[in-house]
Amino acid sequence: MSDTHLIGALCPPGRRYDWTPLWVGALAAVASGAACAVVYAIASSLGAIPHDVVLPGLAGDTPLTPGLVITAATVAATGAGLIFGIMRLVSRRPVRVFRLVALAVFLISLATLFAIHGAPGGMTVTLLTMHVLVAVISVGLLTTLIGRRPG
Repeated sequence: MSDTHLIGALCPPGRRYDWTPLWVGALAAVASGAACAVVYAIASSLGAIPHDVVLPGLAGDTPLTPGLVITAATVAATGAGLIFGIMRLVSRRPVRVFRLVALAVFLISLATLFAIHGAPGGMTVTLLTMHVLVAVISVGLLTTLIGRRPG
């Protein structure tokens, strides 16, 4: 099924799809990546991020790096934008449903923090701060700049 057929299936006839969630999602991705990079830089300069602690990932175990931080933040925020865009099409109360889904995903993401073996407290607090920043920036921008269902 092509993109136009998929959008046509989700969007009622006579109404155009509103691409705003993707643009706001991109804004949230850039803002989240930048905020997490700043947190990483501060924490790293304070010695809170040891480079001998490795994080399990898709590409194998790697230490926490600025690139990994920015990539994870931007992927999460972009995903939030896509999910919110879909919620606006299929839900009568997209903001409420999205906030509940975002809360569930956020809480599940916190479990990953405790799966890091040998992480000192400062690193855990830094990672927790980054998770909170991405969630607040993404949910905040998407639900305030876009809001309710289109049309």
